[in-house]
Amino acid sequence: MTDHGQFEPNSSADASRWAPKQHPLDRSASPEDPFELMAQPVAGDPEVMLSCILEEYLWMGWNAEQLKGLFRHPDYPVLGQLREHYGEEELNARIEALVARTGVLRFRETVVEPDEDELNELDELDELDADVMPIGAMDAFDLESTSFGFCGGGFEPPLVQLGGLPQDHADPEGIDSNSTGGKEIDRKVGPSL
Repeated sequence: MTDHGQFEPNSSADASRWAPKQHPLDRSASPEDPFELMAQPVAGDPEVMLSCILEEYLWMGWNAEQLKGLFRHPDYPVLGQLREHYGEEELNARIEALVARTGVLRFRETVVEPDEDELNELDELDELDADVMPIGAMDAFDLESTSFGFCGGGFEPPLVQLGGLPQDHADPEGIDSNSTGGKEIDRKVGPSL
């Protein structure tokens, strides 16, 4: 080690493994560098590639004319190479055959607008649901005596009635003592009592 804490090779074996410190942008990338992506051509089957591309676009709802245009688009050079490989006539015949065999997937969606009266009813329900738990609703049970048993007993939170409890309900129906000494309120779905 030097005075500055840098490693210095002290044998010829260490010196042969030693590489000078160099910023990655200052050196050329090598195929052995695990942090650099190196694009390399691989062997492929144009038949499989063509079939996969055509089927995928057919499943998305493209018709034969749209598919033919895709192979002439300048932004897709590999598809242009497939067109050159098979020829325009062969490519068109393959597209037409696949469309005839599988068809083009189409979806139709119908949107039905609600009446103005239905919208007003929904707005009124939203206003009622805004007060999910009014002040005083938590008075129906004691949180301190409710078991939350994190250490082996399991988590048992109290169940609160949706829409809240009436404030004048000191002892609502459905309160039971469970085995741990806590209290639970049965969950009821619907508007407030």
